[in-house]
Amino acid sequence: ARVLLVAGAAAVVLVAGLGVGSAMLQDRLSSITQVTDTPDQSVTDRYTMWAASADMWRAHPVTGVGLKGFPDHRDSHASLALSSGSDTAGAGSGFVRQPLLSPHNMYLLVLSEQGLLGLGTLAGAWAALLVCA
Repeated sequence: ARVLLVAGAAAVVLVAGLGVGSAMLQDRLSSITQVTDTPDQSVTDRYTMWAASADMWRAHPVTGVGLKGFPDHRDSHASLALSSGSDTAGAGSGFVRQPLLSPHNMYLLVLSEQGLLGLGTLAGAWAALLVCA
């Protein structure tokens, strides 16, 4: 009797969870497709900066454009879809326009600024941490 009670309770939780989970999952999937169908400026800027990073790396594959060089080289490698900055707000303050200083992807930033040498060094550092841990 106890086994049947536990199995019944588990079945109720599972069915209820699937019902809620499927609605939540459906909402998440629709938000993802909405972003790809009609991306906002933030998404467009991110994709444009990723493409600019890859273009910088193609232009300077071994050493990149130099440390902290992404902002200086960004506009010459980015498409016209890139906005002039992103709107941010702090607690108690209004929106402020902030410059787009990185591609928001550590690996693309290292690759664009330091090339294969920098990316290899980063990979070596990660490997050393894994081996020594």
